Amino acid sequence: MAATIIGGNSTAFEPDIISENGRDGISRFQFKVNGKTISDLYPIDAVVTNVPGQPAGSFRVVYRSLENIVEGLQRLSISAEGGSANGLYISEAGYQYNESEEPGLVTLPLAQIKVQYKLIWLAPSVTVTTNSASASDSPARTLAQQIIATMPVQIIANKPGNVAGKQINTNDVKITGSSVEKAGGLWRVRATATKGQIPS
Repeated sequence: MAATIIGGNSTAFEPDIISENGRDGISRFQFKVNGKTISDLYPIDAVVTNVPGQPAGSFRVVYRSLENIVEGLQRLSISAEGGSANGLYISEAGYQYNESEEPGLVTLPLAQIKVQYKLIWLAPSVTVTTNSASASDSPARTLAQQIIATMPVQIIANKPGNVAGKQINTNDVKITGSSVEKAGGLWRVRATATKGQIPS
């Protein structure tokens, strides 16, 4: 451990700052402060600024630990999360099997016949996780919609051509879930979009 000399009631940062890039653009960095009256410094969710070696961006405290080094001298260990909302994202994509039995109507010259037919298709689904400077899932929603627009719906069985009834809408995109999670000075936002629906 690097030695740090404390004089009077002053505080000093230990020189070994540890920073790492986290998932979906959220960064974490850790630092230590030594001093005699430091127990109230850097409370949880406090904004972190002016720390030597601090990465660029907005950071808040997510974890703190106070220990006594020697009589009257303490060490405060801080972990902060955040960074810059730079649009980095990760996506997970796949296809989901769907099957639905639907009522239909066949019109003949002298009668109309009720029938049942199956709709079977593989609907693409994509989940996007990204960072945001605000507590809004809009960045993730927008990215998920952009990605899924390029993914085709795979139809296995659609409505027969001579039957009146519902059929698969291969262009219908829906957001089926989203979440917003505080990550220090930024927000971790997720959204899931699916494509290929049956009209209600």
